[in-house]
Amino acid sequence: MVEHNLAKVGVASSNLVSRSIIFVLLLSIPLLSYSKQIIIKERYCIKNNQLTLKDIYPLSKKNRIVLTISSALSTYKIPSLDIISNIKKYTPLAIKDISGGIVTLDKQCYIKYQKRDIKEALKKVFKKRYKNIKIKQLKITPINSFPNNFSSYRFDRIEIKNHNLRKKSGNFIVVYKNSDKKRVRLFFRYKILAKIALFKAKHNIQSGKILSQNDFEKDVVNFDKIPLNFIKDLKSGVYRTKNYIKKDTILTKYMVKRVTLVRKRDTLRTIIKDGNLQIEFFSKALQDGDKGDIIKTVGKNGKIYRAKIVGKGLVVIQ
Repeated sequence: MVEHNLAKVGVASSNLVSRSIIFVLLLSIPLLSYSKQIIIKERYCIKNNQLTLKDIYPLSKKNRIVLTISSALSTYKIPSLDIISNIKKYTPLAIKDISGGIVTLDKQCYIKYQKRDIKEALKKVFKKRYKNIKIKQLKITPINSFPNNFSSYRFDRIEIKNHNLRKKSGNFIVVYKNSDKKRVRLFFRYKILAKIALFKAKHNIQSGKILSQNDFEKDVVNFDKIPLNFIKDLKSGVYRTKNYIKKDTILTKYMVKRVTLVRKRDTLRTIIKDGNLQIEFFSKALQDGDKGDIIKTVGKNGKIYRAKIVGKGLVVIQ
């Protein structure tokens, strides 16, 4: 009876080992098949103007030239199907395309062009233009080819046009200079992912209303959604609506106009301060103006003054 039971245990153990081996083999099959599959990616770093089989499939025993591009080009875009057709000449392995249809060949990814310094300089420009911007990601890519003696050059500054600062992607110029103060200007492309706090209407606002603190609030929006001529700094009593504004609308300069405290030919209470001495008289405005503006006024004696508007009908001679 004992021998019979031992025999059963032996058979069970043998079955368990067999199942374990089969399980391990099943797990390894996808790994083996994956290692024998060529993956076509969206971008490749290349040297000597050549894309090789090992660039695409590092496990290849033999290296083959898949594609050669012009030495004048810094980057080159090609349909992935063209690369696949060339690869098939050298190997029967399965090919999987995850490039999206277009492959970029980059010859400049090995060059140290002070990427960090350029990105920091570009961030400063955006932050100066947009006080409330929060930059989550900033990518830069060189467009031009670098000169042969580029290693002797160092980053100097960036140049970017104002209209590009309104876009989530665009071009800018990087200026490099060497020890002889010789400069080279290269084009780069940027792509920015950011958010910015703007002012929006808290409720429906009627036309002609002077905006108070209860009419607007800040709202965080994606950078690529910001409207043209948004209002950077909004204070109570400074703007009047030009038309009806719906709730949650981002406020722009097209929707409002500044409240004019002084109009041309208004009679103004005019103050001149000289130490502890203060002289008051009336003058006439020669131009329109808002609070804080410097305008010209003329006194009864015909003398023209430069005066700062400090309130409704009130100016101080500068």
